[in-house]
Amino acid sequence: MLLGGATQQYRRLYEYSMKAIKRNIFYRPMTKGGENVRLSGQVNTDGRAPVKELKTEPQAQHLGCFTGGMVAIAAKIFQNEEELTLGRQLVEGCLLAYEVMPLGIMPEIMHVVPCDDVNNCPWDEGKWHQAIKEVHQSQDDVQKVIGDNRLQPGVVKIDDTRYILRYVEMSQPSEMTNCVEGLRQSSPSLYFTGSLEIQHCAKGRGTCSTQLLNTL
Repeated sequence: MLLGGATQQYRRLYEYSMKAIKRNIFYRPMTKGGENVRLSGQVNTDGRAPVKELKTEPQAQHLGCFTGGMVAIAAKIFQNEEELTLGRQLVEGCLLAYEVMPLGIMPEIMHVVPCDDVNNCPWDEGKWHQAIKEVHQSQDDVQKVIGDNRLQPGVVKIDDTRYILRYVEMSQPSEMTNCVEGLRQSSPSLYFTGSLEIQHCAKGRGTCSTQLLNTL
């Protein structure tokens, strides 16, 4: 970004990594409104499994919401219109994750139903219900599982209901600590002054705080 794309080294690093990320990490979630958005999933591997055998876990983490801005900035620098669209879809995916929740706050971690075809992904309630049964391994009626877990359409599990706001309070503006995770600059999110729990850790002259809100 600082070099304005003038060096090929960073372009190559970005392009090579994006090939793997687009293939194995980014995915389209099935949504009731048919929104063409993307989320960042997860892949677990021992490093020996062939690429074709890797399976994307349809997880969505709040901390993964920085990817939309990352992709969009790189797309502007390297003049890649296709990936600029992808960056917008990633941002819209996180915004949608906020909008579908009861309180309008995206949880820290949740699982959704992934699309089999990114170009054609109509809403399928039966597929959603089946995914809920498989994830929860419950003998209860699926509507009871949905009600008990306050699941919204397309969401199959909320692994962590918290919204964790991380920020740093500095006595000197120029001071930085390792305590802060840069959500202010990287996530399309809302920030709150109230909390259910506050944790503090002293780092030099700064105070790093974590505020926890329950999204349900």
